[in-house]
Amino acid sequence: MAYLDYAGTGKPSEAQLKAIADDLLHLNLSNPHSKHPSGKYTSEIVDAVRSRYLRVPQQNRFFVLNHNCLLLRILEHFNVSLKTHSVIFTSSATEALRVVVEAFDFGNCHESCVCKNGLSNDDNGIFAYLTDSHTSVVGMREIARKNCNCVCVINDIDEIRNLKPDDGKDAKIAKDTYNLFAITAMSNFCGRKYPMDVIDKIRQWKPGHSFVCVDAAAWVSSSAFDLSKYDADFVAVSFYKIFGYPTGVGALIVRRDAGSRLKKHYFGGGTVKLVFHDKFSQYYKDDLNQRLDFSSGTLLNNFFQ
Repeated sequence: MAYLDYAGTGKPSEAQLKAIADDLLHLNLSNPHSKHPSGKYTSEIVDAVRSRYLRVPQQNRFFVLNHNCLLLRILEHFNVSLKTHSVIFTSSATEALRVVVEAFDFGNCHESCVCKNGLSNDDNGIFAYLTDSHTSVVGMREIARKNCNCVCVINDIDEIRNLKPDDGKDAKIAKDTYNLFAITAMSNFCGRKYPMDVIDKIRQWKPGHSFVCVDAAAWVSSSAFDLSKYDADFVAVSFYKIFGYPTGVGALIVRRDAGSRLKKHYFGGGTVKLVFHDKFSQYYKDDLNQRLDFSSGTLLNNFFQ
């Protein structure tokens, strides 16, 4: 039987479902922030997933299996490493897109936000997206419009290709503003795969001031996405679309040098080290994965399968 709806989800294997069922039956998981034995055990599993090494608890000993580290395996699948990229687990690709636009710092944008078709070299502090985008991408504009100068709607990918690289003369860079482009890798509507060379074009347009978020959910469900070649700043993926089960497991892959543009506002769960009540101040955890963990609350997803 041919299965063609990989734009929606993959088909889970029998072995995969049996392994998940076995873990659900035998693993005694609980709140990873608790100090009782079950909580500590759960915390060890979560930390193992996020660390550079997988520490497998077995008879009060830890066996370090570097090649099995889940974060390493995820990033290796995208042909990058933990030195350059970080994985932030989300409940879906949709949530990954939402948290990017909620946290992205557009800089000092003082103009009343307008919506227009097309791009120009004089644009600064913009959010831009393709008309051929999933509604999850289009919805990003409602958050962006509160923080940026302009929402630019791109009807044709060639509009990006025709942008002139900054030469210090024609393209005017507002030093205190930043641009976010949301690019569809593969259309959910027609299956078209867009050329990802536009990522470099965007970077060259206003170097250091233009960032790219790729909705790769449909693409990675059936094809490899090489981040060493398509060097996007933020990539939203859904493991549900790749593996078919479980639901509610996605990720935001962040280039570490672009992570500084994400300014998290809401916090909760284990994402902070210290919180003050007499002033608006808190200390986030040092690691990018944990500091920008938008799942925030108790993490009991079975993404460590």
